[in-house]
Amino acid sequence: MKALKIFFPVILLSLIVYHCSTVPITGRSQLSLISASEINALSFQQYDEFLKQNKLSTDAEKTNMVKRIGLNIKSAVETILRRIIFPKNCRDMPGNSIWLKVRK
Repeated sequence: MKALKIFFPVILLSLIVYHCSTVPITGRSQLSLISASEINALSFQQYDEFLKQNKLSTDAEKTNMVKRIGLNIKSAVETILRRIIFPKNCRDMPGNSIWLKVRK
């Protein structure tokens, strides 16, 4: 029983350390129980489900405005990432990388 009291915390701590990672932008540590690729897949799946349950706007002017704003935000974030946060790795960050990808 005493071995179990020692073994369980060691295993638990090992799992926590294994799933710890560093956020590239801020440098802080985070516990990642679900990978980014799994989160992206789930978010796209949930978005598709949302689109099945809700009608898209038929107002072309407002729809184009929302798309234009979204593209402006995407462009601003990419510029900040390339010029300020990751200036040395700029060539390694193509616009279609998973973390810059915006679903059309």
